[in-house]
Amino acid sequence: MLLVTPLVIYTMYPPEIKKVDNKTIAKAGLAELGPMKIREKMLLGVFVLALLGWIFSKSLGVDESTVAIVVMATMLLLGIVTWEDVVKNKGGWNTLIWYGGIIGLSSLLSKVKFFEWLAEVFKNNLAFDGHGNVAFFVIIFLSIIVRYFFASGSAYIVAMLPVFAMLANVSGAPLMLTALALLFSNSYGGMVTQVMLPTY
Repeated sequence: MLLVTPLVIYTMYPPEIKKVDNKTIAKAGLAELGPMKIREKMLLGVFVLALLGWIFSKSLGVDESTVAIVVMATMLLLGIVTWEDVVKNKGGWNTLIWYGGIIGLSSLLSKVKFFEWLAEVFKNNLAFDGHGNVAFFVIIFLSIIVRYFFASGSAYIVAMLPVFAMLANVSGAPLMLTALALLFSNSYGGMVTQVMLPTY
């Protein structure tokens, strides 16, 4: 059915423009832009160096974050971007603070074995013995509710999936089915979460 859908749409609603002269449009656009400016050439060089730094970061013994900071500092020093440009990017700062903070907190909680401790608390206080299927539905229901409050799917997975996985493990819920259902509920929760895209 999916294979014939484009043909059906094309037949029912034929496009008004069936051929586009891409080469002419591209040439006109390039002519309007003019030759590459020095800043654009410098940006291209920095971009290539950034890619090489990220690709060979393990071989060079350099962290990916260090490469990003060096690239950003280089662009500021060369005048490719100004500090005003950096400050005005509110979406980027929001991502850095909230997303980075959540992932950093999750990493710290893993190091201090918080999730193992939480699993013991669940094991000692939840009476799901012999009712793994009930536990499965409770976990999925909770995951959908919690997912609604996370704008970032990655942040949700890093912060909450270990908790639900531990809960499934100690409550006797089917682990493989729970894992797959949690991934599905992550996508579903993302669809019901109201998110406004940054205006930049």
